[in-house]
Amino acid sequence: MKGVRELDFLPDKEFNEVFNRVTRTVDLKDAESPSAVNSRLNGQIMKYHQKAGRNPLSRMRAEAKSEPLRKLIRSGFGRRVIDEAFAKPQGKVALTLKYGRERAERILKKQQKRRIT
Repeated sequence: MKGVRELDFLPDKEFNEVFNRVTRTVDLKDAESPSAVNSRLNGQIMKYHQKAGRNPLSRMRAEAKSEPLRKLIRSGFGRRVIDEAFAKPQGKVALTLKYGRERAERILKKQQKRRIT
């Protein structure tokens, strides 16, 4: 099937784990399109390589850190993020894109407290 990416068939629970791991290092606030998400990932890759400098060991570590981000870009992470945000406008992905990771978590915790009481 042409045009189908690996992340299209990933269950929501596993996608949320990947999303949480990525948002710890990459700020996705105000990313409104798949290309914006992918450019943020590319920016993080560039930061890893700029920090590495000329030391061969540091370059190997930077490559090891950046390869998973490259795989995410190739597998359609940006498109899946935007799809999740449109599918669940009050979900964690949408709130993270709108407010940033920390504020989104605070909002979700407040909502959860309200449901419990």
